[in-house]
Amino acid sequence: AKADMPSKLAGLEQGADAYLTKPFNSLELRVRMHKMIENREKLKLKYQLMNYTAETTSESLDPDEQFMANFGQALVENADSENFNTNQLSHALGMSRVQLFRKLKALTGQSASHALRVFRLTKARDLILSSKLNISEIAFEVGFKDPAYFTRAFKKEYGISPSSLRSQHSN
Repeated sequence: AKADMPSKLAGLEQGADAYLTKPFNSLELRVRMHKMIENREKLKLKYQLMNYTAETTSESLDPDEQFMANFGQALVENADSENFNTNQLSHALGMSRVQLFRKLKALTGQSASHALRVFRLTKARDLILSSKLNISEIAFEVGFKDPAYFTRAFKKEYGISPSSLRSQHSN
């Protein structure tokens, strides 16, 4: 109902994605909603592909980027611990499990447990390709308690077993 410029600016500063004054044009509303959904999908893709090991803890980051940087830092610091799970991850980030789930789902489309597993498997893939450790040692190194489960999860994620990946890249 407030159509004056100070009200509009105040709404946008409070975090509103858009500010439409009454009476609004239904075509403008549709276009804005379409663009917001499109931008959200682009952000999800960006955060899904984010390299968690990158040092991105600058103060100039927007809140979502800062959250993802903190998330990545928590993963890097703790992912090798087999007892590190979503409860400890949420505690490390200073939020509840539910808040963590909602935030990650909104930003990446993934759950916290899936993001943690993907991070561990990516780290394992790098170790398989760059180290001489055996597969069981790599499984323990990246926080898996059971090498057989690690192998199943790896094969499900990459479509190839860890030992097959190593043998393909050693030739």
